[in-house]
Amino acid sequence: MNAPLAGLGVAVTRPAGSGDALAARLTTLGANVLLFPAIVLEPAPLSAEAADLLEALEGFDWAVFISPGAVACFTDLRRQREWPAGVRTAAVGTATAASLRAAGAGEVVVPAAGDGAAALLATPGFAAGRGARVLIVRGEGGRAELAETLAARGAEVSEVALYRRVPPADGARLFDWLRAQPRPALLVTSVTALEHLESLAQSAEERTLLHAAQLVVASRRVVKQAEILDYRHISLAADAGDAALTAALLRWWSPEHS
Repeated sequence: MNAPLAGLGVAVTRPAGSGDALAARLTTLGANVLLFPAIVLEPAPLSAEAADLLEALEGFDWAVFISPGAVACFTDLRRQREWPAGVRTAAVGTATAASLRAAGAGEVVVPAAGDGAAALLATPGFAAGRGARVLIVRGEGGRAELAETLAARGAEVSEVALYRRVPPADGARLFDWLRAQPRPALLVTSVTALEHLESLAQSAEERTLLHAAQLVVASRRVVKQAEILDYRHISLAADAGDAALTAALLRWWSPEHS
């Protein structure tokens, strides 16, 4: 059996539930995989304005979802009501699109290649231009690129933040795993996830364990932050998708261990 990642330990740090398929793929390739969500999602307090926006969903032309967590919080708050006809739905990536379809959204506009706001904004089917009413469903914080670009195109943009991102509480599990790996890799797809990992290190030894790992990231923003934090071993994937992250791991690992 071909196992090109045999001997490699890989920590998948996506939020809970969004890294399972990637973990299964890497395990099939021979990796020793740790599922360690670096971002824990918890519901944000719902303001009266946010509640009104959710109730008025039928009045929007587009509902745009930033993450699977945004979809989960949205469906919980809507209490499984049917998806409103006439509201077009868009997602910034394939995982979010899959969550939307599972929730009953039907047709979802999603980038054909890559993930993120820029990829969605460049998607021909995402015609949210002048006069369009757009609701962006997201978490607290994050970049404003999507809302700002849509507003510049003439859309009427509203946003609702349904969750916040907090660090995990079980950092010891990660560091115990790192100590047991001869050459581990960390898959990190956002600046927030990287900063949460860094915050878990309670000693110089734990920080050294993190920084000695191979960091596989999905954007130049994460590369820049990793360099600021003094990570030295960084590989850049083409995007945040499973295939791109796997390919980046293979490019790094296979030449050194073939």
